[in-house]
Amino acid sequence: YEGQVWYNSSSGTLKSVVAFDSWVSATNLSEARRVGGGFGTNSASITFGGFGPPDNKTTTEEFNGLGWTSGGALNNGTARFAGSVGTLTAGLTAGGLSTPTVYQNSAEEYNGTAWTTVTSLPAARGVGSVGGIGIQTAAVIAVGGSGIPTSVDAATLKYDGTNWTAGGSMNTGRTYTAGFGTQTAGIYMAGGPGTKANVESYDGTSWSETTDVSVGRRRLVTSNNSPQTSGIGASGYAAPGRTNSTESWNGTSWTTRANMGTARDSATGAGTTSNSMMVSGGDTGSASTAVEEFTSSINTIT
Repeated sequence: YEGQVWYNSSSGTLKSVVAFDSWVSATNLSEARRVGGGFGTNSASITFGGFGPPDNKTTTEEFNGLGWTSGGALNNGTARFAGSVGTLTAGLTAGGLSTPTVYQNSAEEYNGTAWTTVTSLPAARGVGSVGGIGIQTAAVIAVGGSGIPTSVDAATLKYDGTNWTAGGSMNTGRTYTAGFGTQTAGIYMAGGPGTKANVESYDGTSWSETTDVSVGRRRLVTSNNSPQTSGIGASGYAAPGRTNSTESWNGTSWTTRANMGTARDSATGAGTTSNSMMVSGGDTGSASTAVEEFTSSINTIT
């Protein structure tokens, strides 16, 4: 009903229905974690790895729309992944830090129960995207870095369910970015070093600059199962500190939406459209267990 207009010719009355945005507190994670991985939807998502304490977690938690339960453990305790993508029953994660000073090239797939080691990245890398773009059998892991201190690059890697291949370089190398879409129609937004605002779209072969976000930030999260023309980005670090701002994308422009209840960065995200998203854990000054869900409805949700 949103946006529809009714006119009563007898009384000369004009009426319309508008939607309300809100962030709603959801069930907390069982473990505090930050710079971990995650993907899925508001009613079927996963968060895993990250720093705690303890650092370099192997644990996984699954969300069913109401609460969290333990899932299968990662084979490699990892944080600051190169990218994570997919659904609760068909997910993928790659790269990351195996210790606070060592990047790795391992990749793992999740089937809803257990993680399985698959073909490694061509080279060790991490601090890429909290959420990659695509699905388990057609994924894109873009940009990131390697080495301590981090060496930033703009390379793109595509995964077909078995092998990794080069996919064309982004125009701007960056770290701690986030994206949504598919392997042939994707978006990567913001990132570091610093607090970048530029956004690039991907057609499966090459990258093109598009409209910047309003708030430059890094370590943000997105509704990573959204299509290229209807996604949302939230939280992150925006100088001089963590932000609770939210922006949605309609394929042409960014729109400021309702603020989150708690400013944070380094969280994990999940969601399917620019009106549906959840953010889990992250850094609010220390590793957090807090979870928030974003909704947009003609009904007010509190």
